[in-house]
Amino acid sequence: MLPSIKFNLTQFPFQAQSTGFIYNAVKDFGGSSSLAQKIESLVDKPLSIIFICIFAFLIGHIGKITQRKIIRSYSNKASSTTNPTELLKRITTLLTALLHLWTASIWGIAFLLILSVLGLNLAPLLTGATILGATLAFGAQNIVKDYLGGFFLIAENQIAIGENIQVLDVTGKVESISLRTTVLRDSDGVLWYFANGDIRKVGKKPLDSA
Repeated sequence: MLPSIKFNLTQFPFQAQSTGFIYNAVKDFGGSSSLAQKIESLVDKPLSIIFICIFAFLIGHIGKITQRKIIRSYSNKASSTTNPTELLKRITTLLTALLHLWTASIWGIAFLLILSVLGLNLAPLLTGATILGATLAFGAQNIVKDYLGGFFLIAENQIAIGENIQVLDVTGKVESISLRTTVLRDSDGVLWYFANGDIRKVGKKPLDSA
Protein backbone atom coordinates (compact mmCIF):
# COMPACT_ATOMS: atom_id res chain seq x y z
CA MET A 1 0.00 0.00 0.00
CA LEU A 2 1.12 3.56 -0.69
CA PRO A 3 1.98 5.56 2.38
CA SER A 4 -0.53 8.23 3.23
CA ILE A 5 0.67 11.76 2.73
CA LYS A 6 -0.76 14.65 4.73
CA PHE A 7 -0.19 18.33 4.13
CA ASN A 8 -0.32 20.94 6.85
CA LEU A 9 -0.95 24.24 5.17
CA THR A 10 0.21 26.14 8.23
CA GLN A 11 3.74 24.93 7.58
CA PHE A 12 3.99 26.91 4.35
CA PRO A 13 5.59 30.33 4.76
CA PHE A 14 2.96 32.14 2.66
CA GLN A 15 -0.73 32.90 2.90
CA ALA A 16 -3.21 33.97 0.25
CA GLN A 17 -3.12 37.72 -0.14
CA SER A 18 -5.25 40.13 -2.06
CA THR A 19 -3.73 41.46 -5.24
CA GLY A 20 -6.39 43.98 -6.12
CA PHE A 21 -5.85 47.52 -7.34
CA ILE A 22 -6.40 49.07 -3.90
CA TYR A 23 -4.09 46.55 -2.25
CA ASN A 24 -1.32 47.25 -4.75
CA ALA A 25 -1.82 51.00 -4.46
CA VAL A 26 -1.39 50.93 -0.67
CA LYS A 27 1.69 48.75 -1.05
CA ASP A 28 3.15 51.17 -3.58
CA PHE A 29 2.79 53.99 -1.06
CA GLY A 30 4.76 52.01 1.49
CA GLY A 31 1.91 50.46 3.47
CA SER A 32 2.16 47.07 5.08
CA SER A 33 0.35 44.02 3.80
CA SER A 34 -2.07 43.99 6.76
CA LEU A 35 -2.86 47.68 6.26
CA ALA A 36 -3.39 47.13 2.53
CA GLN A 37 -5.79 44.26 3.24
CA LYS A 38 -7.76 46.29 5.80
CA ILE A 39 -8.12 49.28 3.49
CA GLU A 40 -9.12 47.07 0.59
CA SER A 41 -11.76 45.27 2.70
CA LEU A 42 -13.20 48.65 3.75
CA VAL A 43 -13.27 50.13 0.25
CA ASP A 44 -13.98 47.09 -1.91
CA LYS A 45 -17.62 46.49 -0.86
CA PRO A 46 -18.78 50.13 -1.12
CA LEU A 47 -17.16 50.44 -4.54
CA SER A 48 -18.86 47.24 -5.68
CA ILE A 49 -22.24 48.50 -4.45
CA ILE A 50 -21.73 51.86 -6.19
CA PHE A 51 -20.79 50.06 -9.42
CA ILE A 52 -23.90 47.85 -9.23
CA CYS A 53 -26.15 50.89 -8.67
CA ILE A 54 -24.56 52.81 -11.56
CA PHE A 55 -24.88 49.81 -13.86
CA ALA A 56 -28.55 49.30 -12.88
CA PHE A 57 -29.25 53.00 -13.45
CA LEU A 58 -27.66 52.89 -16.92
CA ILE A 59 -29.61 49.77 -17.92
CA GLY A 60 -32.83 51.38 -16.69
CA HIS A 61 -32.00 54.56 -18.59
CA ILE A 62 -31.53 52.53 -21.77
CA GLY A 63 -35.13 51.35 -21.33
CA LYS A 64 -36.33 54.95 -21.08
CA ILE A 65 -34.39 55.96 -24.19
CA THR A 66 -35.86 53.00 -26.07
CA GLN A 67 -39.36 54.02 -24.96
CA ARG A 68 -38.87 57.58 -26.24
CA LYS A 69 -37.56 56.34 -29.60
CA ILE A 70 -40.51 53.99 -30.10
CA ILE A 71 -43.02 56.71 -29.18
CA ARG A 72 -41.28 59.14 -31.54
CA SER A 73 -41.38 56.54 -34.31
CA TYR A 74 -45.09 55.89 -33.81
CA SER A 75 -45.84 59.61 -33.60
CA ASN A 76 -44.54 59.96 -37.15
CA LYS A 77 -46.68 57.06 -38.35
CA ALA A 78 -49.78 58.12 -36.41
CA SER A 79 -50.37 61.18 -38.58
CA SER A 80 -51.69 58.92 -41.33
CA THR A 81 -54.26 57.21 -39.08
CA THR A 82 -57.82 58.32 -38.40
CA ASN A 83 -57.21 58.82 -34.67
CA PRO A 84 -53.51 59.58 -34.06
CA THR A 85 -54.03 60.80 -30.49
CA GLU A 86 -55.70 57.54 -29.48
CA LEU A 87 -52.95 55.45 -31.09
CA LEU A 88 -50.21 57.39 -29.32
CA LYS A 89 -52.06 57.08 -26.02
CA ARG A 90 -52.29 53.31 -26.44
CA ILE A 91 -48.61 52.96 -27.33
CA THR A 92 -47.55 55.19 -24.45
CA THR A 93 -49.68 53.22 -21.97
CA LEU A 94 -48.24 49.89 -23.07
CA LEU A 95 -44.65 51.11 -23.14
CA THR A 96 -44.99 52.73 -19.73
CA ALA A 97 -46.23 49.46 -18.23
CA LEU A 98 -43.36 47.54 -19.84
CA LEU A 99 -40.86 50.17 -18.69
CA HIS A 100 -42.06 49.87 -15.09
CA LEU A 101 -41.69 46.09 -15.29
CA TRP A 102 -38.21 46.48 -16.81
CA THR A 103 -37.10 48.95 -14.12
CA ALA A 104 -38.45 46.82 -11.27
CA SER A 105 -36.67 43.73 -12.63
CA ILE A 106 -33.34 45.56 -13.02
CA TRP A 107 -33.38 47.02 -9.52
CA GLY A 108 -34.58 43.73 -8.05
CA ILE A 109 -31.55 41.97 -9.51
CA ALA A 110 -29.32 44.83 -8.33
CA PHE A 111 -30.72 44.49 -4.80
CA LEU A 112 -29.88 40.77 -4.75
CA LEU A 113 -26.36 41.48 -6.01
CA ILE A 114 -25.84 44.09 -3.29
CA LEU A 115 -26.95 41.60 -0.64
CA SER A 116 -24.51 39.09 -2.09
CA VAL A 117 -21.69 41.66 -1.92
CA LEU A 118 -22.52 42.28 1.74
CA GLY A 119 -22.03 38.57 2.37
CA LEU A 120 -25.64 37.71 3.16
CA ASN A 121 -26.90 34.21 2.44
CA LEU A 122 -29.48 34.61 -0.32
CA ALA A 123 -30.93 31.10 -0.11
CA PRO A 124 -33.29 31.76 2.86
CA LEU A 125 -34.17 35.18 1.42
CA LEU A 126 -35.07 33.74 -1.97
CA THR A 127 -37.10 30.98 -0.32
CA GLY A 128 -39.02 33.51 1.75
CA ALA A 129 -39.49 35.80 -1.26
CA THR A 130 -40.88 32.88 -3.26
CA ILE A 131 -43.40 32.05 -0.55
CA LEU A 132 -44.34 35.71 -0.12
CA GLY A 133 -44.66 36.19 -3.87
CA ALA A 134 -46.91 33.15 -4.18
CA THR A 135 -49.08 34.42 -1.32
CA LEU A 136 -49.36 37.92 -2.80
CA ALA A 137 -50.05 36.52 -6.26
CA PHE A 138 -52.88 34.39 -4.87
CA GLY A 139 -54.34 37.30 -2.95
CA ALA A 140 -53.98 39.79 -5.79
CA GLN A 141 -54.93 37.50 -8.64
CA ASN A 142 -57.93 39.66 -9.53
CA ILE A 143 -55.71 42.74 -9.83
CA VAL A 144 -53.25 40.83 -11.99
CA LYS A 145 -56.14 39.60 -14.13
CA ASP A 146 -57.37 43.19 -14.56
CA TYR A 147 -53.98 44.46 -15.69
CA LEU A 148 -53.43 41.55 -18.07
CA GLY A 149 -56.90 42.05 -19.52
CA GLY A 150 -56.22 45.76 -20.00
CA PHE A 151 -52.87 45.04 -21.58
CA PHE A 152 -54.43 42.82 -24.25
CA LEU A 153 -57.39 45.16 -24.77
CA ILE A 154 -54.96 47.94 -25.62
CA ALA A 155 -52.39 45.84 -27.46
CA GLU A 156 -54.96 44.14 -29.69
CA ASN A 157 -56.91 47.36 -30.27
CA GLN A 158 -60.15 45.63 -29.35
CA ILE A 159 -61.92 48.85 -28.39
CA ALA A 160 -61.15 52.55 -28.80
CA ILE A 161 -62.22 55.77 -27.12
CA GLY A 162 -65.42 57.09 -28.72
CA GLU A 163 -66.70 53.69 -29.86
CA ASN A 164 -70.16 52.52 -28.88
CA ILE A 165 -69.87 49.09 -27.27
CA GLN A 166 -71.81 46.76 -25.04
CA VAL A 167 -70.15 45.18 -22.00
CA LEU A 168 -72.29 42.76 -20.01
CA ASP A 169 -75.72 44.48 -19.89
CA VAL A 170 -74.44 48.05 -20.36
CA THR A 171 -74.30 49.85 -23.69
CA GLY A 172 -72.47 53.12 -24.00
CA LYS A 173 -69.63 55.14 -25.45
CA VAL A 174 -66.05 54.41 -24.36
CA GLU A 175 -64.82 57.34 -22.27
CA SER A 176 -61.40 56.02 -21.26
CA ILE A 177 -59.29 52.88 -21.26
CA SER A 178 -56.49 52.12 -18.81
CA LEU A 179 -54.62 49.00 -17.85
CA ARG A 180 -56.97 48.47 -14.91
CA THR A 181 -60.40 49.73 -15.96
CA THR A 182 -62.58 50.69 -18.91
CA VAL A 183 -65.12 53.50 -18.51
CA LEU A 184 -68.41 53.69 -20.47
CA ARG A 185 -71.02 56.44 -20.57
CA ASP A 186 -74.53 55.22 -21.31
CA SER A 187 -77.35 57.14 -23.01
CA ASP A 188 -78.47 58.58 -19.66
CA GLY A 189 -75.03 60.03 -19.01
CA VAL A 190 -74.17 57.51 -16.28
CA LEU A 191 -70.52 56.48 -16.08
CA TRP A 192 -69.86 52.76 -15.73
CA TYR A 193 -66.48 51.46 -14.59
CA PHE A 194 -65.53 47.93 -15.60
CA ALA A 195 -62.51 46.01 -14.36
CA ASN A 196 -60.75 44.79 -17.49
CA GLY A 197 -60.45 41.29 -16.05
CA ASP A 198 -64.26 41.04 -16.03
CA ILE A 199 -64.65 41.95 -19.71
CA ARG A 200 -65.13 38.63 -21.46
CA LYS A 201 -67.28 39.70 -24.42
CA VAL A 202 -67.56 43.07 -26.13
CA GLY A 203 -70.23 44.07 -28.62
CA LYS A 204 -69.18 46.94 -30.91
CA LYS A 205 -71.38 49.34 -32.80
CA PRO A 206 -70.44 51.86 -35.51
CA LEU A 207 -68.98 55.12 -34.21
CA ASP A 208 -71.90 57.15 -35.55
CA SER A 209 -74.63 55.03 -33.94
CA ALA A 210 -76.56 56.35 -30.96
